Amino acid sequence: MTNFPWHDTQWEQLQQCHQQQRFPHGLILHGPAGVGVNVFSRRLAQYLLCQNAHASDSAARACGQCAACKLFQAGTHPDLCELEVLEDKKNISIDQVRQMAQWQSIKSHLGGAQVVLIREAHKLSTSAANALLKTLEEPSGATVLILLTRNPGWLLPTVRSRCRTVKFSLPQRRQALDYLVNSTDKTEALELALDIAGGAPLTALAYLQGDYLVDRKEFFKEFQALCEDRESAIPIAGRWHKYDPEVIQHWLAAWCRDLIRLKVSGSMTLISNSDLVSELGRMAQHLGVRDLYKFLDQLTDMLKWVDRNLNIQLQLENLLLSWQQMIAESSTLKV
Repeated sequence: MTNFPWHDTQWEQLQQCHQQQRFPHGLILHGPAGVGVNVFSRRLAQYLLCQNAHASDSAARACGQCAACKLFQAGTHPDLCELEVLEDKKNISIDQVRQMAQWQSIKSHLGGAQVVLIREAHKLSTSAANALLKTLEEPSGATVLILLTRNPGWLLPTVRSRCRTVKFSLPQRRQALDYLVNSTDKTEALELALDIAGGAPLTALAYLQGDYLVDRKEFFKEFQALCEDRESAIPIAGRWHKYDPEVIQHWLAAWCRDLIRLKVSGSMTLISNSDLVSELGRMAQHLGVRDLYKFLDQLTDMLKWVDRNLNIQLQLENLLLSWQQMIAESSTLKV
């Protein structure tokens, strides 16, 4: 299973706890997207379930050869339970937690640990989170509950207080670049991809392997045309609404933050969209910081559109019309 070098500290700490037989029953793994927290959780789950990882104090990883490892790799290990938001649902339900508790109350099938992985644990409904507390307070056997979340502050305090928290941070830039160099042959765009990804190497790798960078450039051209009054909001929204709204939000927010940085500092070296320096610089000359912050707030609300099943095209029209109005009230951009 993949081992990322920026996970070494967390792995060594938890492995030591395991070897000393003081492994916590509840773990909260948290960190930004793109650093591999989910990969780490599965590597840890396999290690806890491996039949040979306990045979020697020096065993630092799952063996990959025992019956437990083979069942894990096949996705059929009977002592692993995974909870996540079901398709077309917004939360992890109390029924899911109750089913997990019933599963957990049965003796381990292979005589070892039982592991529960809960992805996006902050999406546990309030009733589900409260139901989870009983399992955290009174786990049976060698049960380990591993909760994954971007921010532990989104979890109930009562849940947090019963778990050990393990934080994952962005790796050092050199470490991230070394990983990317060894993972892709698209070396000419490594630094740009890493900048756009906010320093998250796995996100940067996904950008490099797909059409993300090309699509982003095309969308920026349309955004620039809107700023320069060469295109209007409604036809652009008509084309954009077919694309992932979260990706569009990410692009617009990144451009907006760079415009704010340019307005506040005047430095071209601080922006993350380094390939758009000149274009963003021209835009920034005709925009006010207060208006940009206001638009950034609108972009934050954009993420609620999908959850509320709102008309994406209509919402994009309103958003881009708001930007167009802001431009008109400032001054005409000159290129």
